[in-house]
Amino acid sequence: MKKIRFLYYLCLLFVFACSSVRLFSQPPVSYTFEFYNSSHGLPSSEINALAKDEKGFLWLGTAAGLSRYDGYTFHNYFYAEGNELIGVVKKIIADKQKRLWIGSGAGLFCYHNNKIVKINTATAAPQSINDILPDSDGDLWLATGLGPVKINSSSIDVTGQKKIILQDHVISQWDDNFKKKHGNMAFRIAKATDGSVYISHFTDIFRLYENNLEWIHTDTVQNNIIISLFPVSKTKIYYDAEATEMNVVENGKAKRLWVNKLLPTASGSNKPGFWYIGTSGLYFFHPDLGVASQLINTLEKNIFIPNTFLKDDDFFWVASFDGLVKIMPSYFTSPTLSAVTDHPDFYSFYQLKNGKLLAGNNRGIVLEEKKSGFSVFKKNLVSKAEIKAMFEDERGWLWTGSGYQGLTVVKQNSVENYTKQDGLHDNSLYAFLLTKAGKLFAIGDAGMTEIIVDKNNAISFKKFIYEPRISWHANFHSGIEAPDGTIWLAGQEGLIYLKNGSLQSFKLNNKLLPVNYIIADKNGVIWMATNSEGILKCRFNKNNEPELIQTFTPSDGLASSNYLTLLADHENNIWAGSSKGISLIGQTGKYTNRIINFDKTDGFTEPGYGYIRLFQDNKYRIWATTTAGIISFQPSELNFSAPAPTVYITGVKTKNSDWINTDYTKH
Repeated sequence: MKKIRFLYYLCLLFVFACSSVRLFSQPPVSYTFEFYNSSHGLPSSEINALAKDEKGFLWLGTAAGLSRYDGYTFHNYFYAEGNELIGVVKKIIADKQKRLWIGSGAGLFCYHNNKIVKINTATAAPQSINDILPDSDGDLWLATGLGPVKINSSSIDVTGQKKIILQDHVISQWDDNFKKKHGNMAFRIAKATDGSVYISHFTDIFRLYENNLEWIHTDTVQNNIIISLFPVSKTKIYYDAEATEMNVVENGKAKRLWVNKLLPTASGSNKPGFWYIGTSGLYFFHPDLGVASQLINTLEKNIFIPNTFLKDDDFFWVASFDGLVKIMPSYFTSPTLSAVTDHPDFYSFYQLKNGKLLAGNNRGIVLEEKKSGFSVFKKNLVSKAEIKAMFEDERGWLWTGSGYQGLTVVKQNSVENYTKQDGLHDNSLYAFLLTKAGKLFAIGDAGMTEIIVDKNNAISFKKFIYEPRISWHANFHSGIEAPDGTIWLAGQEGLIYLKNGSLQSFKLNNKLLPVNYIIADKNGVIWMATNSEGILKCRFNKNNEPELIQTFTPSDGLASSNYLTLLADHENNIWAGSSKGISLIGQTGKYTNRIINFDKTDGFTEPGYGYIRLFQDNKYRIWATTTAGIISFQPSELNFSAPAPTVYITGVKTKNSDWINTDYTKH
């Protein structure tokens, strides 16, 4: 006999109003998928049900019982009070009283006041609960192995002292004659706003309205099991079936609404609708249009048998026979560049005055972005080294600094190369700095060089060398200008400043601190990225010397203590790049005093790259160039709406490492 799989969905209701559910005003290009299974602590990888409780914990119904996820650990529950076995959980749903109702093969359970209590008493009759619908008045509707059950609120005892017998609460209309014709089992139950209750059994749909139970539809496609009900009124219901997906029955007439083409997003973004799981993944369906506008493809991630899903703010939890999947929108975009370069490592990004976007690659290659993608802008500016920095001057000349082959200037009709032999302080150049006085400096190993172009466009150099004292090459990757015009460099040798024609060392708080990157934001505040010290926020004092204001570390919410680069965006929020991802330190608007981290789980580049630089273009898009490729995102599209979670103490570890449990739920 062919095994029939059943998909256990959350009961989703929709309304035809402007307040209907929408996911994104501007949908992201892709999604990230994070997988959890028994290897992560789940009691079983077969998950049938999902729900969130009032405290924000995620509850999972598995083939082995209940599991609660706090964002870090799965806490598993196999027995209710009185050692009642929970068994295979098929449904979990919260009611208005903030109780969780749990339906399993063993019966009905309630989670309330940190206790899981069985509500019904076992009998010889089938006890399986397939679906649960809490009514607005406190009554419970159940789809069970005995048929549809209605339990009045007055009969419900969540303490478990007074248990019910399920068969005593089967609706009277589901009598022997009805069961003889249609069978015992009820799989799905849902209610329309006009009070009509819909019940499904395999391929049949029934309606209970004003105490009158009647059959209204049978799906004639073989094994087209009805898996979700979306009732509108006594005359109209949508349902999702296993083979044909979305269907509608209106005034006794059925119609297939197979989603084979998505509505353009702009056309459907303001239309009411609801999410459902189809053959290819999660669809956002517009009932008034009979079409979907969004698809989150799960098949391509080998999620073949999804059972249910839960929308949680801007992301989804999906339950499947292979575990739990967290699907999050990825606003990060990575262009495919293998067709234009053999080298996946990138070191710099820049925008010319004409708006052209450039990316510095290895082997002296510079790419440019076009509508069709990236292409080669200049090739072999140097023979082997990386393009570490770019700058366009007032003449339209493009200056590039390389990793170890000196300086290049791209003029209108020529390319010229310069090295230490021509007067540079070093051949390794990592950044350019243009001062308020119009002086241009190239910063790199062992100091910096002023680039001088006279009125006849003749090029000369003035070098400022800092001999290594505590490092091999005295790398300096960035520099800023103080209010008094003093130039400050940051690198392996710490903070260095130019005074009286020479570079001199400066101790911050009487400490020689190596700094990976330094910037000044729009307010003149200094930000430094360090190894092991996190991110430092400083300011110039009355002596035009940096003084520490604040230190940001993982204890403040950062993802790391080690950061490689910094960027102050157009709103003066601070972005920091590490080898793990990027972090935001908010300074303005709704991001004020917020620290948010993004990594591979959000769609950012896989961790482990050894180099990263950040750049924001004139359309406010931020570009990250790494040794693992290029990635970009629009800060305004990132979702920061989720409020800080409330903290609940579920246990305390004592000085002797003893665990004191404050959550009395039985495991």
